[in-house]
Amino acid sequence: MKIRKLTAFALALASLAGTAPVTGLVTPQTSVIAAETKFEKTGKCGENVTYELSDDGTLTVSGTGPMYNYERPSVNISISGENIDGKLITDGTSPFMGQSDIKKVVIEEGVTTVGAATFLYCVGLQEVKLPSTVQAIYDRAFVSAPITELDIPAGTKIFAPTALDCCVLLENVNVDEKNENYRSIGGVVFSKDMKQLICYPFGKQDDIYQIPTGVETICSCAFGSTLPVKDGDNYYGPLKELYLPSSLKTIEEDGLNNMMNLEKLTFPEGMESVSLSGLRECKGLKEVTFLNPYCQLTGISFFSSDYNFKVKSYDVSYAHEFAAEEGLEFESLGSYNGTNTQPLPEIKEGTEEVKCGDDVTCYVLDDTLVFKGSGPMYDFKSSDEQPFIDQFFDCPKRMIFDEGITYIGSYVGYDCSKLEYVYLPSTLTGLGEYAFYDSSSIIGFELPKGFTKLGTNALADCAGLTAIHVAPENKNFKSVDGVLFDKSGKTLLRFPVRKCDKYDIPEGTEIIADYAFYNNMQRFKDADGSSEDMKQYGEVKEITIPDSVVSIGDGAFKGLEMLGNIVIPDKVTHIGKGAFSNDSGLVSITIPASVTELDAEMFSGCSALKEICGYKGSAAEAFAKDNGYTFKELKGGSTEPTKPVSNKVGDANLDGDVTLSDALVILQYVANGSKYKLEGQALANADCCDTGDGVTAMDALSIQRLDAKIIKSLPDSTATDKK
Repeated sequence: MKIRKLTAFALALASLAGTAPVTGLVTPQTSVIAAETKFEKTGKCGENVTYELSDDGTLTVSGTGPMYNYERPSVNISISGENIDGKLITDGTSPFMGQSDIKKVVIEEGVTTVGAATFLYCVGLQEVKLPSTVQAIYDRAFVSAPITELDIPAGTKIFAPTALDCCVLLENVNVDEKNENYRSIGGVVFSKDMKQLICYPFGKQDDIYQIPTGVETICSCAFGSTLPVKDGDNYYGPLKELYLPSSLKTIEEDGLNNMMNLEKLTFPEGMESVSLSGLRECKGLKEVTFLNPYCQLTGISFFSSDYNFKVKSYDVSYAHEFAAEEGLEFESLGSYNGTNTQPLPEIKEGTEEVKCGDDVTCYVLDDTLVFKGSGPMYDFKSSDEQPFIDQFFDCPKRMIFDEGITYIGSYVGYDCSKLEYVYLPSTLTGLGEYAFYDSSSIIGFELPKGFTKLGTNALADCAGLTAIHVAPENKNFKSVDGVLFDKSGKTLLRFPVRKCDKYDIPEGTEIIADYAFYNNMQRFKDADGSSEDMKQYGEVKEITIPDSVVSIGDGAFKGLEMLGNIVIPDKVTHIGKGAFSNDSGLVSITIPASVTELDAEMFSGCSALKEICGYKGSAAEAFAKDNGYTFKELKGGSTEPTKPVSNKVGDANLDGDVTLSDALVILQYVANGSKYKLEGQALANADCCDTGDGVTAMDALSIQRLDAKIIKSLPDSTATDKK
């Protein structure tokens, strides 16, 4: 496992030391000084783009098409055959470079790009307004500008993170929710699918940041390409702790620059490649842990005597060899056995610990709630019993659970509206009911391989949730494109509310679980805390249910305010209580004849519902007439079945086959026969073990035995063990 050093990179760094700025890079030694030369208050900054500077410092850019580029952009693109890159000006610098008189930039509709290196060192620039027509924001466009916020329009297709290099006051980069390429979470820019971290603003004041679960790549220069200067001195942001998600695979070159206050860093087990050149200027590092012994390390030749951190990894690993070659202290994690741990933040002296399990305590570090210990936590009866509610504060920003904790109890994270990040231990086997219900700022979850129990509504009403991931080795659950299913893929358990606005439930899904899609609202308060409003994020507007679905659970589609209409396929026999309640945008629904009973609260709060479609003589027709809805009769069908009812032994859902879905139908009936009814032929078919003794859990077990090929046919008997 020989690691080849990148000597070219070392020479490049050596050649830059102490020099003036070069294209695409500002060295830490460079001071930002306003240009002495004056420029004309009107002029051209694109082939068809002009500018004008007013006396109050507002620079207005108007026209059509791209602005000039004063450096070559790192990305060149064509959209619909039209080149949106502006002309490259090779014989001079931007007229705006270093002009401190510019206080505000307003780019008007029609302009399609912000050119590379256009507003370099405009140290008086405090506000930027971009039009909806901007499709690209190129490299170093606003370097060192003291702006605090930037809004990226819906139509922007290219955003270079180096456009905002050294903007030391920048705290938030906001992306229009309709943008198809990027999204912003807490002012940090990601790719739309949340797989790439694009830009973490220099001026964010968090001392701890957890990269959301689901992110696979930290892009080049995501945390800046160069060390900025503030008030004549090098500026280091306050970030002290950075937690990397288990989903992370790659850190690109210069991906983790400029965090001088960062002391520890743990690269997760799934890491495939790390460019260590990305740790340039992270000279406060004391310990770096590599949990994947096979993680490829590149860009290591920049290391010098300034870097002297301890390396922790396995005996046989690339990291071990790297430490030996660089003369760094190495601490062995032993032989690699596939374990993945996250170190807990160190507890401060005098910090109070509160018991929340026989062997679990919790304590607060700033806005982080840490759970320490092993084994299961207690269940709590309501949010008022949260273990930190009185001792600390009403809502943490992040929760970290110690390795060894096996169960997170009921209501532990209930209604934690500020809770953004949760680190689940690899030892976790279950979540209690309402464990993280209504924690509206949580972005993602990853359930570990030993996870077996998901409590009722444990992840419901998490309005910011974009994805739920599951360890591939998990034997009970799996993630299908970020949506949580049981391992067989037949039961849809939880749809992340903020995932998308159009979703086709996969073919083969048979059961939509209770509250699977509930709720699509994000709560937020005014800055002064005086009022609370609702903001819609990624409202589901269209859902397609496949023909394979046979059961829809209680509240399954509750609260989908943008859902306009829905068609329930012909095999569905059960629709749970309030399945579509509070769907205030629902206008029309089609219900098949196979549904023989509709709950009275089915459409409670559906203020726009006017039409129920179904067959003559069906439960849908009776419900529509009894509740004042217009009934639209479907042609070509009736309440009479179109084919003989299956009398196959074990076929409890009457779909003609005996599968694990029949076992689930039987177990539902055994648990609550008044809610999950079995009647007629279905009831007769379900009695498939010790026929004649009624329907029991043994009938479901026999179907499972059949599926596992332990028995060859049904009916089964407890008296003999059939082979």
